[in-house]
Amino acid sequence: MNPVSYNLIETKQKANGFIAQEFEKVYPNLVKNSEMGYKTINYIELIPVLVSKIQSLDAEIEALKNEIYILKNK
Repeated sequence: MNPVSYNLIETKQKANGFIAQEFEKVYPNLVKNSEMGYKTINYIELIPVLVSKIQSLDAEIEALKNEIYILKNK
């Protein structure tokens, strides 16, 4: 999944997001088909997924810091 910039069809405003077809391969439950036939991503539902991933990364960073500390003090 790569972040992209695109122009909204209705308003011609620039937006940032993901390509729904790519996103759907990883998080199919967060992609819906709109009434107009477009695929849409539920970004609100993505927030808990992102927070969980950040928490996992924080735990991994702390474990690596501890491992470095132990190795330096041997």
